[in-house]
Amino acid sequence: MKEEMFACLNRFVPAEACAYCASLWEKHPFSFKVTRSRRTKLGDYRYDPRSGHHTITVNGTLNSYAFLVTYLHEYAHLLVRKRFEEVKPHGKEWKKCFQEVMEPVLNQNVFPDSVLDVLREHMRNPMASSQADPKLAVALHELNKEQNGTVPLMSLKLGDSFVYRNSAYQRREQRRTRVVCTQLETGKNYLFSASVFVEVLNPEAFEEMKQQRTLGTFEQLHYLDEGTVFQLGKRIFKKKKLRRTRVLCEDLNNRREYLIHKDARVKVVEELEKA
Repeated sequence: MKEEMFACLNRFVPAEACAYCASLWEKHPFSFKVTRSRRTKLGDYRYDPRSGHHTITVNGTLNSYAFLVTYLHEYAHLLVRKRFEEVKPHGKEWKKCFQEVMEPVLNQNVFPDSVLDVLREHMRNPMASSQADPKLAVALHELNKEQNGTVPLMSLKLGDSFVYRNSAYQRREQRRTRVVCTQLETGKNYLFSASVFVEVLNPEAFEEMKQQRTLGTFEQLHYLDEGTVFQLGKRIFKKKKLRRTRVLCEDLNNRREYLIHKDARVKVVEELEKA
């Protein structure tokens, strides 16, 4: 069984760390599964209280360094289960265990310099996922043999457009580790992790998609271009200028100007009507 575990790990982790990873399994045996890519997680740890059985899974699509970090991350959960009673999933007990199992491989013999410094910083106070640390996520992603033309969302500028899971978005403001993005098709806003990888959409293609968008979609007022005609309630307005938290708009019926809150959701009537 040990030989089988070593052979399995040898396919996925750096060669210099293979024996060490196998020795961890030997100390505290567990079921180990390499899975297909999963959108919501890189790996997981599960414990069955009825049988006392431990299971660790890791996505097989990760590069060897990301695989190693994830393997040790999940093994730290196993140690927490062995050593402590009920504690927080990523609390101080887990962080201490993760630091403990990472220490033997946190060196230049295992990790390239492009990852090592970032990983050392990450391990001072490890987060719940390597994907939650934008710098580490980018450093690990850059080691992929095939990056498929994707870039981290954090590298895009305000207003840049991109494609994610076959939908087009426009980057908006950043809120700590997340970024507000507007979906072109619906006009709805979504929060993305700053470290998620997206396909950049050139401005010309994005503008063409905007012009082809079906009128009648609802959007937040402050994301519309100046001159856009929209409906709010039963009245038709034209957007003029943004003033802090309000937008100056002209009522096209009585030609009076009103201040409307920038977050109001309005129905697009006509794109970019020029005054």
